[in-house]
Amino acid sequence: SDETGKEAAAAAKAKGTSHFSKAEYADALAAYQEAASRDSTDHVFPSNICACYLELAKKEYEEAKKVDLNARAFLASQQCVKLNASWVKGHLRQATAEAELLAAVAAYEERKAQRKEPTDFDGKPWPVPDPSLQPAIDAASYASCEAACRAGLALEAGNAALRLRLQLLRDGGHVGEEKEAADRALVDAEAAAPLKAEGNKLFGEKKYTDAIEKYTAALSFNPFDHVFYSNRSACYAAQDDEGGYKNALRDADACLKISPTFVKGHSRRSTALFGLGRYADAEAAAAAGLEGDPESAALKELLAAAKVETAESPEVQAQMHNMRVERSKN
Repeated sequence: SDETGKEAAAAAKAKGTSHFSKAEYADALAAYQEAASRDSTDHVFPSNICACYLELAKKEYEEAKKVDLNARAFLASQQCVKLNASWVKGHLRQATAEAELLAAVAAYEERKAQRKEPTDFDGKPWPVPDPSLQPAIDAASYASCEAACRAGLALEAGNAALRLRLQLLRDGGHVGEEKEAADRALVDAEAAAPLKAEGNKLFGEKKYTDAIEKYTAALSFNPFDHVFYSNRSACYAAQDDEGGYKNALRDADACLKISPTFVKGHSRRSTALFGLGRYADAEAAAAAGLEGDPESAALKELLAAAKVETAESPEVQAQMHNMRVERSKN
């Protein structure tokens, strides 16, 4: 009977939850799958199955297997949403699984491109994702991930996890300008303010990674505040490595796009460009800022530092940049 099936499903779910709490994800997965087989109408079971696959994927190092696990998580999340489209957590599961799948596919393709032989490093055939999962892999897209975020936020506008996922899509350049009106409708400046304050405190304590998290959270509630981008740019630049400077430049550009006359934005941009060894561009960025504020000490300093580099030949500039990169590693 249905009742017997639901009772057996509940017992299996309880077993799964016990395993999950102990980080026994394979055992939890088996239990949740049993629950789903006993009761195929409960949306929570595929949600829990998705969570298990995501945890197993985190622990997996082989790229093809990582793709498989995230693809299975994505399929389970789709089933959850199909069973209950008004459950916010289902949309969060889908957005998370889809984003993880896209990242895993990108890592797999990058690794595949690096190989010189049609085998892996142990001389075995190069592993490939499970062909039966190819439709799910092909179905994943940033646009679909964004749609899952927005569907969840339509149900619960204040959901911090969905807002953060959407902001990460913005940061990755996956949200088009045509979504500006939808994004403006989501702005909650009141919720963003304390997150910015926490970020400022952490920045003052030189806890740059933690500060970045807070500024990103602030941006998830208001992606139209140029100061958030400026502050996060400063945090990334303080990391003093190529990845940090690239992110610092992205944020400085985002800051200036919102507020082209914001002098500090030009300062952030010049700092990032200097860190990337693009000294002529750093000089131009500092000069552009000084047009807005001719008395800025920070911009004058940046301009002078850039001019020292641009006085040299491009070859010497490249050598100086390489020396700085090596020094930052030590």
